Amino acid sequence: MHTMVDRFRLHRAIVAILLASALLACGLPRPRSEELRFVVVRHAEKLTAENAGADFDPNDPGLTVQGEQRAMALATLLKPYPVVAIYTTPFKRTQATVAPSAKTFRLSVNSYDAQQVATDFVATLRQRYQSGTVLIVGHSNTVPAIVAALCLCPGPTLTDRDYGDRFEVVLSANSKAKLSRARF
Repeated sequence: MHTMVDRFRLHRAIVAILLASALLACGLPRPRSEELRFVVVRHAEKLTAENAGADFDPNDPGLTVQGEQRAMALATLLKPYPVVAIYTTPFKRTQATVAPSAKTFRLSVNSYDAQQVATDFVATLRQRYQSGTVLIVGHSNTVPAIVAALCLCPGPTLTDRDYGDRFEVVLSANSKAKLSRARF
């Protein structure tokens, strides 16, 4: 037999859960105190004239088998993160790199212009998102500037042969950036 105090506590707990569920369902933004994470990678291994078929387009190549595997590995790696958005350039190799992640998180892919000034692109992202994880896939000549603009620090050096580097920039509530680099 429950006492009156036990019933009151149970009722209060149920009301709190229902209220929290209703607020989340309304799509209210999360508090700014949660961290905002940017995961920035270069597209996975691309096809070249030596390893492609007859329909090879040197201006817009797709991914190799190894590149497709790396794209799957990226999606698997991101599963624990609350991915809220995916950005990539409109090229086949970047689109194919994010495809497994987009499917995993049931997100549409946002396209950005690789020629856009990185600081302008990053300013838009910082304004648009307050929490969660944003995946950005670029190129060896765009990733360094995007990372530098996100962390307000020197960007990494990448060559055309560099694949598999993952840069994470985490912004805390005070907007202080923390950069880490790892392989995937």
